[in-house]
Amino acid sequence: MISGVSRLLNCRILRPGPKSTLKTVGGNSFTDSGWAALPQGEYGWAVKARYTNAVLSSAAISNPLSKSGGIPAAPQNLQITVVGEDVYLNWDQVQSDTGGNPLEINSYEVHVLSTPDEEPSVFSIIDITPDTFYIIPEVTPYVDQIFFCVVARAEERAGLAPERRDWRGIRTRFEARQK
Repeated sequence: MISGVSRLLNCRILRPGPKSTLKTVGGNSFTDSGWAALPQGEYGWAVKARYTNAVLSSAAISNPLSKSGGIPAAPQNLQITVVGEDVYLNWDQVQSDTGGNPLEINSYEVHVLSTPDEEPSVFSIIDITPDTFYIIPEVTPYVDQIFFCVVARAEERAGLAPERRDWRGIRTRFEARQK
């Protein structure tokens, strides 16, 4: 014989941290409104169900979710120097996203464009570098004019959607001097 039937009253949603209980909800959905304020890192949630007979379930733990920063800001102060036939690119290190929040940048895409209005794409990338400089050897004998764009990249983790990018990057024009 069954002594009683328990019905779900509510659920307690928890996220590890200084204030572990986020909210008690009566339904089956929840939006973590504090997510935007959290720093970068890995997070998980725990859900405990409370039933009518005062039984509290064991915690069901979510899969971890990585929070990366926003869209990386565009590199600034792109400088071009010609040494012999080589072109040297230098730019300032990016340390924040477009909102000014700290962001770890792990590499930069170097793009070569045909016109100043051309949008950088995966087809215009000539290389990806962790440095804030790039050397393109033996360019000047072959081109009269070329445009460069550098785009910052934040860390990408396997299994997550591709990162968002500010494709505006930083652009500058190189014009070979007439001989």
